Amino acid sequence: MEYETIQVRIPSHPRYLQIIRGMMKRINHITGFSKNNSGHIILAVDEACSNIIKHSYMNDPKGKIELSVEIHQKELKIIITDYGKQQDIKQIKPKNMDDLKPGGRGIYILNKVMDSVEYNSTLPARNEISRNEIKMIKRRESGQGRIPPPLVLIIISLSGLNQSSPGERAVIFFLCLLKGVYQGVCGRIQ
Repeated sequence: MEYETIQVRIPSHPRYLQIIRGMMKRINHITGFSKNNSGHIILAVDEACSNIIKHSYMNDPKGKIELSVEIHQKELKIIITDYGKQQDIKQIKPKNMDDLKPGGRGIYILNKVMDSVEYNSTLPARNEISRNEIKMIKRRESGQGRIPPPLVLIIISLSGLNQSSPGERAVIFFLCLLKGVYQGVCGRIQ
């Protein structure tokens, strides 16, 4: 099965979530997802990344979040990976939805707005780090556009652009994304 992949790695700091949201919005637009489904995808990805920052990295901005989006003909497959504290999803109890206090609804939201959600966490062996992964799938509804010709593979490592500020790196990323990622203009950025 042929598909394109777009990958991004960001530091585990909330200020970089706007990059993820912007990227997902453009991917959803380019691939023809409806506005409603696009909103669901952006919400799920943002919620998952926010939870990684809070629960896996305990708000430590030195961690890394890797986002991989596979663009298939009939669906988007989103894989979010972190290397923070191991999370046992089975131990997390869903919050009572009648409780009006904020927080505690992340897993509920992901399962509600995505078609499929899987959690994998590997125990670190000696001298290794843990690896947590969330795989989410959103299928296209019938009549939702079609995926245009192949997108370009983008690998962005914001931490790898050592000579520019975080703001400059974000601008570089968005200029490439907005100026023609689907036309192959940006190619590979590191």
